[in-house]
Amino acid sequence: SSGINAEYMVSSGINAEYMVSSGINAESDKCVNNAIMQYEKEMFEDESKTTVREVPADYHKSDYYARKTCNYLTKAFQDCMRCFPTFEEAKKKDPEEAAEMDRFSSIFSKV
Repeated sequence: SSGINAEYMVSSGINAEYMVSSGINAESDKCVNNAIMQYEKEMFEDESKTTVREVPADYHKSDYYARKTCNYLTKAFQDCMRCFPTFEEAKKKDPEEAAEMDRFSSIFSKV
């Protein structure tokens, strides 16, 4: 299963073909998959993800589940997507690329 769901991206108006052809997908996909596996390991007892893991007895910080979710989101969207060019760089190089990035960003800002 791919970390970056091309069908979702296409249905959301994101040009998945552009991302694949520009080499963005492979490295980011592996990174996102690793982030997902780590998150699932920390959050669920079972592979089917139906039983939420108890907070570990040796974990002394508050808000375990919120922290693990925040760690996952940071890894997936900040660290794993680092290979995307910045919006300003994209605008200078290619207005079409900038429009794709703007559309991608606006989708996740609504989540």
